[in-house]
Amino acid sequence: MFTSTSLSPKGHDKNGNNIINYFMAKEAVYYITADGKEKNQTAWFGKGAEALSLTGHVDRDILLNLLNGKLPDGTKGVQNSSKRGRRAANDFTATAEKGVSMLIADPTNSPEKREAIVEAHQEAARAAMRFVESEIYTRVGQGGKVVVRDVGMIAAEVTHFTNRDLDPNLHTHFIIMNMVHWTDEHGEQHITTLEQSTLLAIKHAAGAVYRNELAHRMQEMGFQVNKHLQLNAKGRETGDVFYRIAGIDEVSRNAHSKRRQAILQYMEEHPEVTEDQAAERTRKDKNEPSIQELREIWTQEFEERRRNNPDAYQSVDQLLAPGVVSNLGHKDLEPVKGQEKQQDMTPKSDDEILKTVHVASSLFNRYELMKQVAFEYVGRLDMRGVIEKTDAILDDVKRVLAFEHDPKTGIARYASQAMVDLEAGIIKKAGARADEQSIRLTKEQVDAGLAKFQAKNPGLKLNAEQEGSVRYICSDTGGCAIISGRAGTGKTTSFTATKITWEEAGGKIIGVSESWKAAKKLQSESGVESYSTRTTLHRIKNGKLPLDSKTMLIIDEAGMQTSQSIAEMQDLCDKAGAKLVLMGDHLQLQPVGAGSGFRIMQARIKEHALKEIRRQREERDRITANMLYDERDGSRIFARYLANGHIRTSETEPEARALLVHDYFKTEGLGEPETVKLMVGGELRDVDMSVRDKVVFGVGDKALGIHANDTGVVKGMELNENGEGFLVEVEVTPADLNQKKHTVSIDTSQFNDFNRDYAQTIVICGTNREVQQMNEDIRQGFKERGLLGEDQRVRLIVNDEWRQEIVATGDKVLFTEKHDDLGVSNGEGGIITQLRPSDDKKSHLMTIRLVSDIPEQNGRYVSFDTKDCPDVMLAYAGTVHKSQGQSIDKVLHFVGPAGLHMVNNQSALVAMTRMKSEYGIYGLDEDLLGTIDEDGTRRGGIAQALTEQALNVTTMDVKQITREEAKEIRPQQRGASRRLEPIKIPAHLVEAEQAAARTEEREALKARGISQAAENEEASRRRLGGEPQHAAELRARDAVNEREATATQAQSGFVASMTQINARKAAARAAYEARQKAEALAVAKRAAEQAVQQAATRALPPTPAQEQQRKLEADRSLRRERDYDYEYGRSR
Repeated sequence: MFTSTSLSPKGHDKNGNNIINYFMAKEAVYYITADGKEKNQTAWFGKGAEALSLTGHVDRDILLNLLNGKLPDGTKGVQNSSKRGRRAANDFTATAEKGVSMLIADPTNSPEKREAIVEAHQEAARAAMRFVESEIYTRVGQGGKVVVRDVGMIAAEVTHFTNRDLDPNLHTHFIIMNMVHWTDEHGEQHITTLEQSTLLAIKHAAGAVYRNELAHRMQEMGFQVNKHLQLNAKGRETGDVFYRIAGIDEVSRNAHSKRRQAILQYMEEHPEVTEDQAAERTRKDKNEPSIQELREIWTQEFEERRRNNPDAYQSVDQLLAPGVVSNLGHKDLEPVKGQEKQQDMTPKSDDEILKTVHVASSLFNRYELMKQVAFEYVGRLDMRGVIEKTDAILDDVKRVLAFEHDPKTGIARYASQAMVDLEAGIIKKAGARADEQSIRLTKEQVDAGLAKFQAKNPGLKLNAEQEGSVRYICSDTGGCAIISGRAGTGKTTSFTATKITWEEAGGKIIGVSESWKAAKKLQSESGVESYSTRTTLHRIKNGKLPLDSKTMLIIDEAGMQTSQSIAEMQDLCDKAGAKLVLMGDHLQLQPVGAGSGFRIMQARIKEHALKEIRRQREERDRITANMLYDERDGSRIFARYLANGHIRTSETEPEARALLVHDYFKTEGLGEPETVKLMVGGELRDVDMSVRDKVVFGVGDKALGIHANDTGVVKGMELNENGEGFLVEVEVTPADLNQKKHTVSIDTSQFNDFNRDYAQTIVICGTNREVQQMNEDIRQGFKERGLLGEDQRVRLIVNDEWRQEIVATGDKVLFTEKHDDLGVSNGEGGIITQLRPSDDKKSHLMTIRLVSDIPEQNGRYVSFDTKDCPDVMLAYAGTVHKSQGQSIDKVLHFVGPAGLHMVNNQSALVAMTRMKSEYGIYGLDEDLLGTIDEDGTRRGGIAQALTEQALNVTTMDVKQITREEAKEIRPQQRGASRRLEPIKIPAHLVEAEQAAARTEEREALKARGISQAAENEEASRRRLGGEPQHAAELRARDAVNEREATATQAQSGFVASMTQINARKAAARAAYEARQKAEALAVAKRAAEQAVQQAATRALPPTPAQEQQRKLEADRSLRRERDYDYEYGRSR
């Protein structure tokens, strides 16, 4: 395993730990060799270190000089050495597999073999680092235009043998300085900074090849290795693959994982913390015993465990015995009798490897492919073999294409021919159906449908854009259509109007959304039968959801669909003749997967745009929302954020979180809030409330016309004359949305079972860690206000890991898996109303009242045992991805140091445009605001990030390059924009499409000409009856001519006799007439078949305009046909 941590000039990591003290600790760096001598495990590494004459063991003072950007003697090194926040170095750590670490601690192992294992690990780690050194580069010159590739790494190396809990843990640190050495063409030596982007891009590949190299070296020493596919708590493959030493049992392995057990135990005892926080809080000082003392401790542990566990492996020799067999040969997926089901351990084919690496992106780089190759061939190929296999795949020009370099890293990108064909096929197939006429409605049909929509929804009036979208989809487009709608422009309303119009004309419409939650919401709001993407594809393919020429398949939030899913939907629609409509916004969150079918199809199909934003109540907020789409200068958007009070900062992260929590609970009204006594958690409590606050009713009251779970908005408040309670006027929105809103006056001294409603407030964070921390902070606020019951520890799956979560009645939670038996989807949630331990005390019985904008779900109670449904987590905060598609009154957006790098145009746009009335972004002063120079220039902060795009790149976005060009490094100039321009149809696809159109036109002309000739001949036969008179006259003239020609030729002696010629002419004439007759019959047959087919598929009558257009096309075709005939000397 390879991990990396950035270090400050003082040698501290991001948590403030002094890595240099840990690195240089005497007890940690000395090792007793096989001959009993003490050996220092520190060393300088890299060609750069060698060039600086750094040899032997690491000197602390020199190490600190290098960290500060200086040369070993303390003189100036790199130019930016004093820059605040400078990354001084990266600590790359290569950690051996747990079984390998156990072998150096096992008392039954010989000293020689222990030393050989340590050396095998070190050499594998160094080999991986030499690979890294061969790939890194530096940039020099103005704007970093010049790339220097032949550079030397400057690094310090140390090997440690244990962790802080004294478990055997063989690992080697490489502190890679943020400086490299190189020599120019004049022989002058230079020290410049390292290009960090490539170093970070390569680390996963370096870690993977290190694993393979060490596995290979262990096999050479006689050990067998097993391949393992990592599974998460839900039993799904994570995509990570690793190896283990065969024969070491789980009891022994877990006994030497005290560090891991300590972290898990702390997480169980403190459910509010993340794994990183648990690791930090359980970290012990590295007061490591000497290696002799460690061996004594390890010997006792091994001997005690073996006495108590006879099934545990008893010696290293046992692992080397012939009976220990590797699982690398497993390939049967069916369970063998008496054994557990085996995983297939055979390497995937090259095509399967490419398919796997394409799951995440349409384009990949060499390092990403290398990591996947290493995974597949662990235990089969060493590092060199992995690199050679990777390059062999990339060199297969029939299977893999090279594309222009990533502007950030300067590394060439690649794609499989299959991916290129898939994305190019979207454009090609969309073009083939662009001009379809049979699937279009007439103007009268659209008018009738819009009239019906208006009659059904008298309170709704479509604006010009929305009405235009209905006409565009139903009558102005062929087999494909695209609606590009900005956030909050009323796409769902347009969707509903389209449904009514299409169905009024006899058609059928099906809705598709990326998730089941979104599909349910779409169906609830529009009345359209809707499914998730995966379910839609499955049901169509197995015949449960048939498509035909009257079906319209509308994909909502299509901007979040991958190229693969759009291509599959397109193929299914094309086969059935159904209409495919993509409705979404490519500038919001991107697909979680490869490519963007929506953006690709935009290149071929002219879209209809919805730009009139309606969601935000204030005009100033609508202006800001539009700027996030149109503005290229982030500083102007940032200035609006500041002016409108959206930026809310503090000096520290805890203070920023506290400010957000304060705003979460603050009242929404104008003026000072009143303190009202309300029933909270079964007892009266003081609650701050003001006009415009949202409320939710806990129980119903018939006299007031209120039901449990109804919500409302406070319209007025005044103290009762007797001073007891308030008279509160509330506009009530029934939980049953079939009921109408009404206003009631509530005397809180008589009825007080209601409270502030926080359902219209969402908190958005950048990372899961920030989400977890904000969940805990906001939950504490609810607890302090008496809104939660007694805390209980419940075993749940959170972020794919088992956790002991603290929850209580009143907590806001959501489901993270679809459970059909409960009728809930991933992402749906509500409030815990009941919670108690199960009878066996191993799980909990939980009841949740669903809170949903879907009427059928809102207020429904679901009860379950957590052993059957552990997929529940706190939901006071969530990621930006979970928020897309929502429309909420108040949005609070937290951007901490961990999530700062995730701020871009897409995340900012989605976060801000969720809100109707209030938006705030919280973080540290320096992180959000940056700094202001003396001349007033603002530097840093999030200003420019607000316009930096993070769109999924497709193979249609970038140009293909040669293999020679791919070997170069071409990073983008610093400061240049990385915005993607709209996709243009590649020239070869344009030419192919035009050629196909010309061929189709020629074939159509030919068919029409033959048909016309047959019709003319048949008309002549009918008109003259029997044998045409002109034919008889022609034959008579021919006979006279032939007699005269025969006489002339006989007289001249040129031809002795015309008998043979006449015979040949007669035979040729008979053959010609037979061919003409057969061709006429064939044409007539085809015409009849086409007529039957057109009659069967003609769903809608043509409009007068369409009829006129057809006549014009017929006239043009006839003129082209005559010109064509004239050109080639043919006439009928």
